[in-house]
Amino acid sequence: MPDRIIVGRLAGAFGVKGEVRLKSFCAEPGDIAGYAPLHTPDGRAFPRLRLTGMAAGALTARVEGIATREEAEARSMSTRLILGQSVRLEVDRDGRIVMPAPRRAKLGLTEGEVVFSGAGDHFEIWAAATYDEKVGARMRAFLAAQPEGFDPMTLVWSMGT
Repeated sequence: MPDRIIVGRLAGAFGVKGEVRLKSFCAEPGDIAGYAPLHTPDGRAFPRLRLTGMAAGALTARVEGIATREEAEARSMSTRLILGQSVRLEVDRDGRIVMPAPRRAKLGLTEGEVVFSGAGDHFEIWAAATYDEKVGARMRAFLAAQPEGFDPMTLVWSMGT
């Protein structure tokens, strides 16, 4: 399988008619529907998906090719959905990542700076202005509301208990 970009994963079955819970790794979670066809690591393709709502912190969706709860459960074992039209990016001799212009245009990264943001087991690429508007402002407000000496790792450590 060629290199691909992971845009989400099936997080489990939802209901009894083949709907799935879908964890999106996109900056705007609903944007995952625009990346079809989606592919699994074993090569199965899902040509279309239709978002139907939210449940348990994930999107819910009908995915063409999954008709029953059993099929949804079989595919939800951490199956990763992968962008089929992705490209391998190069690093130039100065250590810069080179992204082709058509890919930048599709992602809205046509001019200015970008932000690489680590998010658990993946990273996100944002236009700097969009990141500041959608994430940075909320992050600054969150940090301003914390007591002096706040260590964000205390929240991470407490999640495992």
